[in-house]
Amino acid sequence: MAVNQPSLVHETEVQRRHARVKIPATIALDSSTKVLKLENISASGFGINNADNTIEPNKLYSGQLRFEFLDFSFSVPVRFSQINASADGNIGCEFQELSKQEISTIRLIITKYLSGEVIQAGDVLSTINRDNYAKPRKKDVQAPLAGFAKLKGIVGTSLFFVIGLCAFAYLITNIYNVYWVESSLSAKVTLPHNKLYTPREGRIFSHVEPGDTVKAGDVLATIESPLYELMEPTLLNKDFNIESLQNILSQNLKLVVKSPCDCRVFERNFTDAQFVTKSSAIFSLASLDSKPFISASFPYSSLSSVDLGNTLDFSLAGSEHIQQGTVSNIEMFTNDNGSGYVKVDVIPNAPIEDLRLNQPVMVSTTQLNTSTLFGSVTPNAGG
Repeated sequence: MAVNQPSLVHETEVQRRHARVKIPATIALDSSTKVLKLENISASGFGINNADNTIEPNKLYSGQLRFEFLDFSFSVPVRFSQINASADGNIGCEFQELSKQEISTIRLIITKYLSGEVIQAGDVLSTINRDNYAKPRKKDVQAPLAGFAKLKGIVGTSLFFVIGLCAFAYLITNIYNVYWVESSLSAKVTLPHNKLYTPREGRIFSHVEPGDTVKAGDVLATIESPLYELMEPTLLNKDFNIESLQNILSQNLKLVVKSPCDCRVFERNFTDAQFVTKSSAIFSLASLDSKPFISASFPYSSLSSVDLGNTLDFSLAGSEHIQQGTVSNIEMFTNDNGSGYVKVDVIPNAPIEDLRLNQPVMVSTTQLNTSTLFGSVTPNAGG
């Protein structure tokens, strides 16, 4: 339970009062020509000998408080009243209605005098021109909040807490994704397929396009080969005249390439009229019920994170949506420079459209994000 306490103002060093000290000073009254010598002075008042009853009680007086220094004199306008008297004629007077500058100047003179320093005119001018007071604290700083102020405090505190928590989560997820997530070297959407090779060399002309569905026996392409290439061994052992050779050279032998299955054309690896050599891969054929999957390559050092059955994250080209899939196959390959890499097949948890075939994909081990950080994160089986 909150306890109301009185408002306290903590004074700075210059606002603390000094005990009364004996400093050579006088005070000239405005109401007469008398000049009274001060017996002592403090920041709040002074003492004088009032044997002739110049100062009467319960009256307010004004005058000039004068200080004489080595090379200059200085006076401060003051108002004062008597507050006590002794039997020997000495009385105590208290300053009234002094401004901050006047109080600061008197305190400066007392402080310099007590420390034994010589007072310079510049010290006095500097003190007059600056604010030597600490501002008082607001009232009721320890009073309990109520009403709208309490609601405002709760909302503000909650807002700062949420912002700080989000910033912390963002930092943690980025550190984790940079240092602990393995990313693929390359990846694309593909289909399970078989390659079809040319039976001989020649110029090839296609009859189908990628994505077409074909039946077993349908013509996929035509290969045209010059007749003389096939008859070259025979021609070398025969005598032909020019007309016969020209007739042979002008003829082409056509060969049709037929589909071996009911399937669909996944890829065509040539352009029309291109010359292909024997045993070149010209088509990739996929079964009609095949589903797209992802083929990705990882550094060999990522082997433990992309083992069979592991769950990987991926995002399709042009999309920031992260999806997941399971590693169904893993193979080892070697580059020309002798370094190895791992190629994995990832079966997506949700089907991928055929329109995505051959498009690039970003694949990585499971990443953290702010939603999974505060929820449940399923770690990789081997990562």
